[in-house]
Amino acid sequence: MYNTDLDTKKLKKTGKRGIPQGFPRILHRMLNNQETRCITWSSTENHFWITDTDYFVTNVLPKYFRHSKLTSFQRQLNLYGFSKVSKGKYSGAYTHKYFTKSGDNINNIRRSASKSIQK
Repeated sequence: MYNTDLDTKKLKKTGKRGIPQGFPRILHRMLNNQETRCITWSSTENHFWITDTDYFVTNVLPKYFRHSKLTSFQRQLNLYGFSKVSKGKYSGAYTHKYFTKSGDNINNIRRSASKSIQK
């Protein structure tokens, strides 16, 4: 059972079907939940880490999403423009220029269109 207390009717509608941009908000709530310690903010509050992947997949993802697959979660991160830091102090963390602990610019995060495979 995933967490349904996020009222998607109040979210701004975008895209052809008017799908709300819920993923960034759900991710933000997940990170700010004190009980979810396997995914944490960096000290600068603009990066986050998944510190215990197994626990995250087994116990946290099913509470917030309709799946428990890390690859599906990572795909959503990519579709919303998040990137994984590969070097430096925050290596392994995820980041997005509008995604911070304060959530002030979360409305600026948009899902990109999926790239179709051309033959």
